Amino acid sequence: MDFMNLNQSAHGDREHGFIGARLRLPRKVVVGHWEAPAVREKLAGWMRAAAAFADGRSLRVARFGDNMREVAVTEGDKVEAQIKLGWSVNGFGVGDLVRVVDAVADSEVDKLVKAYADQYEIASDAASGAGAQRVREQARMELGMRSFLEDGGFGAYTDTFEDLSGSRSSLAWPRSG
Repeated sequence: MDFMNLNQSAHGDREHGFIGARLRLPRKVVVGHWEAPAVREKLAGWMRAAAAFADGRSLRVARFGDNMREVAVTEGDKVEAQIKLGWSVNGFGVGDLVRVVDAVADSEVDKLVKAYADQYEIASDAASGAGAQRVREQARMELGMRSFLEDGGFGAYTDTFEDLSGSRSSLAWPRSG
């Protein structure tokens, strides 16, 4: 009885499997000792797939720079994602993102740039002058985008950033003049 008390899988796992089979529920069965590397690898793969599936059940996707927002005939892939996957896919003008990016406080940018310097080796041409300014603006873009996505409950995004001009952040690409 000690074995059964300490190892309830002797009954619980079989009961769970039996109930799932009787209900014809789709399920995955991984057999083997939990410490075996092959079993752990199978479990890890299944858990990643299960987590992705669970996240996908309520995924909201933001599309920046959409060609025509909420017009089905011009957005076949978007409509397909909504129909087949149940995702919410919403278009936003780049200006919506630009406003959030431009509102990021300089102090927040300073913190993120410091974190970059602590975690990464910064190339010499990006450590000062115009290069450092581009890194700052890229940090501002990261913070603004993160804020936009988190505030909107988005788990993914797609973009057309070639039309991001007009923002001081403009992806911090080098500009002439």
